[in-house]
Amino acid sequence: MMRGRGQTDIIMRNHSFAKYLSAALFLLLATPSFAAKCGGDFNGFLAQMVRDAQAQGVRPDVAQNAFSGLAIDQNVLNFDRRQRGTFRKTFEEYVATSVGASRVKSDFGTGDMGKLPVVRTIATMAHDCRRTELFQGELIAALKILQRGDLNQQTMIGAYAGELGQTQFLPSSYIKYGVDYDGNGHIDLRRSVPDVLASTANLLKVNGWQSGAPFGEGTQNFQVMREWNRSEVYRKTMHYFAQQLGAR
Repeated sequence: MMRGRGQTDIIMRNHSFAKYLSAALFLLLATPSFAAKCGGDFNGFLAQMVRDAQAQGVRPDVAQNAFSGLAIDQNVLNFDRRQRGTFRKTFEEYVATSVGASRVKSDFGTGDMGKLPVVRTIATMAHDCRRTELFQGELIAALKILQRGDLNQQTMIGAYAGELGQTQFLPSSYIKYGVDYDGNGHIDLRRSVPDVLASTANLLKVNGWQSGAPFGEGTQNFQVMREWNRSEVYRKTMHYFAQQLGAR
């Protein structure tokens, strides 16, 4: 049966709509959904995070225990606001305050790993609306570390953005790149030097690090370090610090 022009247009529009709907559904299914609403009531936010974490394989009791008695840490938010201007400095301004002679002489391998409860820190950042999606993902990763038994609430302490261990991995990197190199059944990036070195090497290798090649600005290895820290000024400072250590 011959179709009129009007019927053909309707069919084409319906076909196009079906393709659009199919693509939209694919994106919804393929992209992690962070349903917890930032801002507002903190306890309500945490309750939704329990549900979101459960959808990603975290037992409700693990999340509930981790969130028990939790409150927003205003000091973390204040530090975050101050940090926003840190990496707007030039390399010369930043390195002048970060790589002094005293640090080069005595700070190698003795850096401060932080003293803040990571779950509280990241929950605070996740509830804040500035980078809620990033830190909701990090919060769920932190819960997975607890569930695996790599660290517990007492040993999961870190820095002001929830960085963990001797080379300051965010929880998602801890999950993605962590290696149990000492073979004790747990990945401990705070106390196990073999785990720390193997996990850091794994992060670099997976992202294309070229052994023995330079890693200054403009090199492939400099770009690889972006997986660890996106700030160009910070990575340039890492390179400079390494040069100063190598010259000792």
